[in-house]
Amino acid sequence: MSLPASVVLALALPILFLHVDYQPGFTVHTGTASEHVVLSDLVLLAVGAAALAVGLRRGFAPLRPGLPIWIAGAIFLADVGAGSVYPKLWASGYETSIHAVTAAKFAEYGLLGLAVPLLVRARRDVELLLAALVAWSDWRSGPSGARRRYCSASPASPGAWG
Repeated sequence: MSLPASVVLALALPILFLHVDYQPGFTVHTGTASEHVVLSDLVLLAVGAAALAVGLRRGFAPLRPGLPIWIAGAIFLADVGAGSVYPKLWASGYETSIHAVTAAKFAEYGLLGLAVPLLVRARRDVELLLAALVAWSDWRSGPSGARRRYCSASPASPGAWG
């Protein structure tokens, strides 16, 4: 029996929920921009690639009911992309490349929205995804919250803000 493609999404969940400060990464220098690539960036690309493979093999029909949402999302991403470029028209010191990287990260997370309906098609996919989510939540909670970072509103409390 082969593993369902939803395994990729289930394995991605813990990494996507892990704060960026705790993820390994590296910096890529391109022209005037420096892009810090972290594990979640690579995981999102893997999820997107898995969704594309499943879509090519089994069809993209699960995306059809959400077509208005996908169109609105594409318009939003186009606006974000344009917003990272057009200020250059009136501000010569505007760093287009830095803002283009931010727009690309936005689009990268858009892949997740497209991937879920393509990867989660059957009951076993939902069960696998929920099991991964519950396992991650259980591990993060730990005994008496031992693995959880404290995020108290009171700076005076012990362990506040980790």
